[in-house]
Amino acid sequence: MNNKTKNKETNKLINLIILISIIDLDHTHLFITHTYTLATRLYIALLCYLATLCTHTYTCMTMLSLYTHIHIYILYTHTYILNHIYTCIYTIYIYTYIYIYIYSHIHIHHTHTRIYTHLYTHTHIIIRSYI
Repeated sequence: MNNKTKNKETNKLINLIILISIIDLDHTHLFITHTYTLATRLYIALLCYLATLCTHTYTCMTMLSLYTHIHIYILYTHTYILNHIYTCIYTIYIYTYIYIYIYSHIHIHHTHTRIYTHLYTHTHIIIRSYI
């Protein structure tokens, strides 16, 4: 693989990171009940999937796996839940790994039916080249 091809593929990955970073993850309201954990996982997976589609390079990706580890802290007698969501996406694409870290604050209102989600996305890219 020559340098020109490598630079082109790297630029595609940078565009992917930019799109994932600027995609609107804030001010999201989830109207769910006791299945908030599953719904949150599905919501994040959907956002990541859409961000991938926006790059027009999704057909080149050979593997996209998603796993989520959730820690829940209950405060103020079940009226406020701080939810830490650690999401890593490993995309094997021209020997390149993209790591995405999503940090989420979930506030459950007194009705216990409305969840306000504020997501912060931090993306790290590691380019590994095998020459």
